[in-house]
Amino acid sequence: MRYPELHFFFLGALFSTILALVCSLFKIKASLHTMAMSGFTIFVIGLNIHLQMQNPYWPALLILLTGVVASSRLEMGAHTSREILIGLALGILPQLLFLYLWL
Repeated sequence: MRYPELHFFFLGALFSTILALVCSLFKIKASLHTMAMSGFTIFVIGLNIHLQMQNPYWPALLILLTGVVASSRLEMGAHTSREILIGLALGILPQLLFLYLWL
């Protein structure tokens, strides 16, 4: 395996997608846009820790962009704040789990 970090990132994304599917089976709506942005943000933060980079700019930009995506979904009326928080949790939790495994 050449890039184990990417392996765990995609594995976390797969788990997020499966959890979103399970939520939809129980009629629980989640923001997939927020889920994707928050998952990628956690991955970049973990990558900065793993590579021992002292660059705070990319994680800060991605946290800001996650907020922009979440607020735009609220402003457009596509989601409620509960659905945004569910999407945020579905993106963050699997990435944190796999971050623990490869970090």
